[in-house]
Amino acid sequence: MAGAPLAVAMAAGGALVALALILPATNAFRFAGPGRYAYPALPAEAALCALGLYVAIRHQLARRVLGSAYGVVALAVIVAGAAGGSPPAQPGPQAPPDGSRVAASGADGSLRGFSITIDSVALDPAQKAMWFHVTVENSGPDEAEWSPAPAVSTGSQVAHGDYSKSTPLPGDVDSGQKLTGWLFVQLDPHLMHRGEAVRLRFAGVAVNGYAAVGDVLIDVNVDPLLQ
Repeated sequence: MAGAPLAVAMAAGGALVALALILPATNAFRFAGPGRYAYPALPAEAALCALGLYVAIRHQLARRVLGSAYGVVALAVIVAGAAGGSPPAQPGPQAPPDGSRVAASGADGSLRGFSITIDSVALDPAQKAMWFHVTVENSGPDEAEWSPAPAVSTGSQVAHGDYSKSTPLPGDVDSGQKLTGWLFVQLDPHLMHRGEAVRLRFAGVAVNGYAAVGDVLIDVNVDPLLQ
């Protein structure tokens, strides 16, 4: 089939473009994380992959089966994403409950003029969680991008920030802009021990028009909160 490479390439490109547009809506994303500008390159990569497979696979029947299978799977993923998807997350309290035990921190990390400071930490035993109050400031010349849902780890636990329950901070921070708010993390304080630091990893922070991309790591001492 002379038109098979073009058909497979178009199917690959169309599927990935549609999926990239559908995922944020079906998963109730409230912000677009760093790296989203790479999305336009994905259809081209998929098309090149499809053309490469077509050249590598010489048997006509195998080519047709592969192309048909890819088209069916891609269509199924798109339909499933549009019809199902995750239900919209219900907004959480966006701040620790009244009466929470809170301790000042001051731990911070930065990347080329973009800084994140953990002002204070609060325990939320009822939800088996912790809250981190952050101040984010961009003193660089251009817009910066970050993820307000960090990966958090201790010596015995690993968790991720829950954006739907946190203060809805934007993922884009303009030059000179400062943001503050609470980040909710499902990290059970009952399982923590004194002397065990909490590490927050803000992955893929991008500054100065993506001239620099890296992780911001912050180690927080929570001993004052632990009995």
